[in-house]
Amino acid sequence: MVSVHAEACTINVITKVKREWPPPDLSGQCRAAVRDPAVFLAERSDDTFHYEALTVARALREGKFGCRKRPGGALDLVDRVIGSPVTLPGGSEAVLNYLDWTQNEPASKRRDEVVIGAWISNSSYVSGFCSGHYEDALPHGFREDAVLSYLLRPEYWAIARDEFGNNPARDRLVLRRLIDPASEKFDLALAAEIAPQFSGRRDPNRLDPIVIEVAEALADPRLGAPDYEAAARVLGAYSLYAWIDVGEDEAARLRPLWTRILQSRLTHPDEQVRREALYALGTGDPSARPGVAWAAQMPEGANIVRLEQWPASLPPLTNLGHAAARIAENYPTRALREMQAGRVELGIVFGPDGTFDDVIVTRSAGSILDQAATRDAERYLRPRLGDMVLEGFEGRSVYVPLPAFEYRISTILDNTAKGLNADGTKIVILAQPFRQTNY
Repeated sequence: MVSVHAEACTINVITKVKREWPPPDLSGQCRAAVRDPAVFLAERSDDTFHYEALTVARALREGKFGCRKRPGGALDLVDRVIGSPVTLPGGSEAVLNYLDWTQNEPASKRRDEVVIGAWISNSSYVSGFCSGHYEDALPHGFREDAVLSYLLRPEYWAIARDEFGNNPARDRLVLRRLIDPASEKFDLALAAEIAPQFSGRRDPNRLDPIVIEVAEALADPRLGAPDYEAAARVLGAYSLYAWIDVGEDEAARLRPLWTRILQSRLTHPDEQVRREALYALGTGDPSARPGVAWAAQMPEGANIVRLEQWPASLPPLTNLGHAAARIAENYPTRALREMQAGRVELGIVFGPDGTFDDVIVTRSAGSILDQAATRDAERYLRPRLGDMVLEGFEGRSVYVPLPAFEYRISTILDNTAKGLNADGTKIVILAQPFRQTNY
C-alpha cells in the first residue's frame, strides 16, 4: 500500500576547530610566493596545493602570520591558482576569494572568464536541509551570447562535455549546439549519447523541451538518416499515464514523433518488436505492450470464445466500487520509484467444463504492474474469481473481460479520480511520484 512516504534527514553537527597557538609563521612562504609565484605553486603537492596557496594568499591580503600586507600579490596568487581554463567550480574558495577581492574593480575579461568558466565547470546542485535543488540559470549578469563565447572554446567545450549532466542551463546550451546544423559543434551522435544524462530529467515528472528537440533532430531526415531508436532512447519510457507535467504543446510534438518511431519498427526483423509496435500504434500509447496471447496457449483445435462483456450466466461482481477503492490504494512501491505507469487489461479464462482456469493479461504495463493487477483482481473482486463457474459454453474455453486497471502518476493527487470510473470499465490507481530525500 502506497500512501505515505516516510522521509528522514541527517543533521550535520558543526564543531569549532581549535586555533593553532602560537599562530603559524608564514613569512618565508609569503616571500617565496611574492618573489616567484609560479615556482611557489609548482612546489606545492597535490594534496596541499589549495590549502597552502590560499592560506598564504589570505596572509598576504591581510598582512598576518608574519607576512607583509600585499593585496596585489595575494590577488595574483589566487588568480594563478584558478588558472585558465577555469576548472574550479563557482563555489570553490579560490574563485570566491578572487571575486570578493575584485568586486570593486572595473569589469574585465579576466573577471568574466572566472565567473563564466567557473559556472561551466560547476554543478548547479544546491544542497539544503533534508533536500536540494538544481539552479537552472545562466551566471548572474551574463547573457547567453557572452556565455557561448567561452563555452564554444575547445578547452571549455571539453570541460562542459566531461561535466555534462549536473547543470541544466549549461547542458541545454550544449545540446542545442549539438543539434544545430549551423553550429560548428553539430554532432547528432554525441547528442544521442549524452541527452539521456540531461540533469533536467532528475525531476521524473518533467520532460524538458530540449529532450524533445534532440529526439526530433535524430528523427529528422533533413539532418541525415533518421535514427529512430536513438530518438526513443533519448525520450525514455514515455507514457501517457506518467508524464503528467508535459504541456499541450510538448504533447502535440510527442504524438507524431512517437508515431514515426513506432512505424519504423513495423519492418523490424524481430517479430515480437513488430507485434509490440503495431499494438502500441493501435492504442495510441507508446508504452503499451500486448499481453499474453492466451488463445495460442490453448490446445490445438480447441473451441475458443472471447466475450466482450460480462455474461448473464455469471454472478455479477458485487460491491465493485468498494473493491475498486481498496485496489486504488495499492500502487506498487517499486513501480512508483521507477516511474512505471500504464493500463493493464485483463480477464478470466474458463475451461471447457466451465470452471475457472486463470486470470490473464491482454494489455501489459510491465511485469510489476501486470502482477499487481492480477493479484488485486483475485484478492478483492467478489465473488472470488476462482469460485466462479460459467454455464452455457460447454466444451469451449471462454475469455471474459474484467475492468481495466489504470496506474497513473500525478504531481497533484485528485482522490476523486481514483477508483471505479462512472461506467465501470476501469479502476484508476493514482499516486504521487516517489520523492527521494537527498541526504
